[in-house]
Amino acid sequence: MGALVAVKRLDLLPAPDRLSGMDGIGMHKHREMLRFVATEWAGIVASLGEDAALAALNVSRDDFFDAFGNDLSTSEAIGALALRLIESVPSHVSSAAIRFAERARPGSGFLRDLCLQGLNYNGRTNWDTYSTALTAGEVLGRNFSGEQALEDQLLATIDANTHDPGAIMALCEGWPRSDRFLAMRSRFRTNEQGVAAPMRLATMFSTPERFVVALGWAAEHLQGDLWESPAHWIPAVVRRLKRTTKRMAECEPSFSTNPRRA
Repeated sequence: MGALVAVKRLDLLPAPDRLSGMDGIGMHKHREMLRFVATEWAGIVASLGEDAALAALNVSRDDFFDAFGNDLSTSEAIGALALRLIESVPSHVSSAAIRFAERARPGSGFLRDLCLQGLNYNGRTNWDTYSTALTAGEVLGRNFSGEQALEDQLLATIDANTHDPGAIMALCEGWPRSDRFLAMRSRFRTNEQGVAAPMRLATMFSTPERFVVALGWAAEHLQGDLWESPAHWIPAVVRRLKRTTKRMAECEPSFSTNPRRA
């Protein structure tokens, strides 16, 4: 298939019923093929048509973001299809769809509505829903931190359910200094909310001593499991460490003027 795409002879491609489809032998193993297809999407569609191209790949529109979520910026054609799918099919609320929408339409009402839908998305798997909620919360906080009504909505969600991961991520990202959010700190129990949300809360609420304890626990117990979602909390941990290091450097006398250190 890749060779036929490269030489622009997709007219020689066998009928879909004679192809096993990329997912038939493990789509996740075909990273280079997926990237190549995304790059050449305009030519593929010109030869086959959009529906026939997806059929040849055995990729349904519902599975599109699972297959091409990492490659949506490789060509204008694949990006345009992704945007059409998000706009026309409300069920396409996945982590990849939200991340792409943020790149394509940052700060837009379209992105805001997509994120709000993603906070409570009931996906095909528990992981699907969980990762989408975390992503939706982060993107919502990054793009709409100034909206008072949105903060009210998120705080109401937390008030009803302090375990809501999407609302926690949104508030930590977009309203970290909110007095009303900070007043809720005593209601959170870090051992009851998975990993991502408690670690984000720790970066906001923990004293330096407690933060060190949280980092020690992470270093000793995390196994790199999918559900631990390191991409959703490690950047925040690094940012806090950098802020702490900067404050220490500003408060501590320089090495040359500190006889004790010398």
